[in-house]
Amino acid sequence: MSDHTWAPRACSTNRLADLAEVLVGTLMPTDDEPHAWLVRVGRPTAGGDTRAGGSDGLAGHRSGAMSRSPVGLAPPPADDVRLLPLDEITASPLDVLVGLEAPDDWWALGVVATGQARHVDRPALPVTDVLVVLLVDRTGRTASLVPRLDGTGSYEGLEVTAGPEGLLLDLCRRAFGLPTAPPDQPPLAWWAQLWLDAILRKAALDPGRAWTWPELLAAHPLCDLVDPVDGPDRFARAIEVVVAGYDWERLRQVGLAGPDRELAAWMDEGCFARWTLGLNPDVPDLLAAVRSLLPAEAVGPVAAVLDRWGVAA
Repeated sequence: MSDHTWAPRACSTNRLADLAEVLVGTLMPTDDEPHAWLVRVGRPTAGGDTRAGGSDGLAGHRSGAMSRSPVGLAPPPADDVRLLPLDEITASPLDVLVGLEAPDDWWALGVVATGQARHVDRPALPVTDVLVVLLVDRTGRTASLVPRLDGTGSYEGLEVTAGPEGLLLDLCRRAFGLPTAPPDQPPLAWWAQLWLDAILRKAALDPGRAWTWPELLAAHPLCDLVDPVDGPDRFARAIEVVVAGYDWERLRQVGLAGPDRELAAWMDEGCFARWTLGLNPDVPDLLAAVRSLLPAEAVGPVAAVLDRWGVAA
């Protein structure tokens, strides 16, 4: 990667955004290896000393990996900023953040990670090495920086709450006990994932078989709870009745889906939904895989059920 020079904005009053810019300017690697850091920001130390030392403040985390010694960073203002290099402990940001309860003396936390980006509308352009920053403070305020991809090496702020929110932001918020955005997909999407996964497993074990609709229906995990029905529309409606009393919050409480009960209790409804759905490929990807293994006449009724549930797109 190329070096990146940070120039602080004049008279900025956005403390979190300023810190994001400092991190970009300080952490941009010069090698081609992937890197990621967990960032925690504590209150200024006595005398404004921000050098590394003392406890890392991560003892409340469930993962033993958090006991590794962090590296200190000293940007203005004199916050106590600590970095945990995730590539040194072979952990992803999600692995480190899930279940984390931020101590009271943290006012912000987040993740900095390297990656590669390309222009979707101009695929001929070369891939660009990038550094992405996401920070969340104790009030729920966010700051995120992404590269402009215009060849200048400049960055721009990203409004992370403008669209569907991701699991990384969820976990940062839950570390402070903050609520997350509501689920953006219904629980039927999860049941669809399980159904398509079961169909794929069966088809892979017997690729030459001509699967019938009743056989595909029987692959659904709730098939024993509905009466035998003819056609995808009646089957879809029967499953809807069965799952009607189990919204995401109910699923989180009873532990039928997603992570273990302790982590489910740490999450809220939106975080739980996105985590659970993230355990499997998206429904459109699973459906595409089913289409690649089964003839169109067999896939048609399955796709019709997913269309009725509104999860196929």
